[in-house]
Amino acid sequence: MICFAWSDARVREISNILRMLLRLPEFKSKSDRMGKVLRVADHQVRYYSYNDKQIKSITKLDKR
Repeated sequence: MICFAWSDARVREISNILRMLLRLPEFKSKSDRMGKVLRVADHQVRYYSYNDKQIKSITKLDKR
């Protein structure tokens, strides 16, 4: 599950950010993504998983 904490004006950016997220090692495969909840803000992605309730952060999304 992914929540984008953005204004409606940024809706066109979502597909690019999703592509970048899916290239990260934490989310690369379906099994890596399963059970995770993500919140995407301006410069940070925070997430936790069903198995690990500790919130983790990714502060830099670059074009890999």
